[in-house]
Amino acid sequence: MNLRIIHADEPLSDPAVLAVRDRLRAADLTAAETGTIDVGEAVSEIIADVQARGDQAVIEWTAKLDKAQLTPETLRVGQAQIDKACAEADPAFVQLIRRAAENIRQYQQHIMVQAPPPLKRGGRRLAVRYVPVDAVAAYVPGAKAVYPSTVLMTLVPAQVAGVRRIVMVSPPLTDGDVNPMVLALAGELGVTEVYRLAAVPGLAALAVGTETIAPVDKIVGPGNAFVAEAKRQLFGRVGIDSIAGPSEVLIVADETARADWVAADMLAQAEHDPGSAVLVTPSEALAEAVVAEVGAQLAGLDRADAIDRGLSEFSAVIVVPNLDAACEAGRG
Repeated sequence: MNLRIIHADEPLSDPAVLAVRDRLRAADLTAAETGTIDVGEAVSEIIADVQARGDQAVIEWTAKLDKAQLTPETLRVGQAQIDKACAEADPAFVQLIRRAAENIRQYQQHIMVQAPPPLKRGGRRLAVRYVPVDAVAAYVPGAKAVYPSTVLMTLVPAQVAGVRRIVMVSPPLTDGDVNPMVLALAGELGVTEVYRLAAVPGLAALAVGTETIAPVDKIVGPGNAFVAEAKRQLFGRVGIDSIAGPSEVLIVADETARADWVAADMLAQAEHDPGSAVLVTPSEALAEAVVAEVGAQLAGLDRADAIDRGLSEFSAVIVVPNLDAACEAGRG
């Protein structure tokens, strides 16, 4: 594990700090996952093909991108397979998911927009009414890694809002199956419409519709540069949550911070392969403790090699004279 500690009295002019900043600004995080491919052109080709040829285009692109052989009948995951994934899920994991889902549900209920009382003027009543969209689809990555938080933070808010039709789409593994953890999460939340589709053709199908897949009103969920570009190009034909950038975090902390928590936050971003995590602190002791804690936690993670790449190439711990300098570095 090669997480650098940089000592900088003036971080905004320090060559090592500027090198980290400039690499991130140069979009190396995005370039690392796209290589020399013209992302916009590749995505546009897939969308146009799905719009023209429907299911067959989705099937062929999924075979090309994810090496999974599908038919129109197997695009959708059967309920029996979802039930099987639920039955075989680790009970401790299921309990954790239930607790997290309930916490999210309660918070979403708390912040849900409520219509104000009608305004009465001259015998007239002026009012506004909030209604949920009819159909939402959540894209859940599942090739490199599975993030249960993606499922919970996209589907539970839709349920609280009262969306009638909630769809999940996740890329198939090479044997054609969706990751069992994803299916267990869908089953636990009561989502029954799940599709095994490669990312961009799947999003295109959900936006324009095919013979098998009915279009939705809105697509949500994270993804790589291709997913972000697909959502950008499809926006207008379908609503989206946002066009997310690379996974990165900047943490400003002093000596009162817990090194294990800071390390966990950094690893949570670096694991996105690639991801970036930068800690800026006036505490040499915290800097050293965090680096040691990152190494200790990294050793127990399944995707340690991918995470180590993000830590080595796109991350750093920067020690500065005081908190004012740390905050200034964050603005730089």
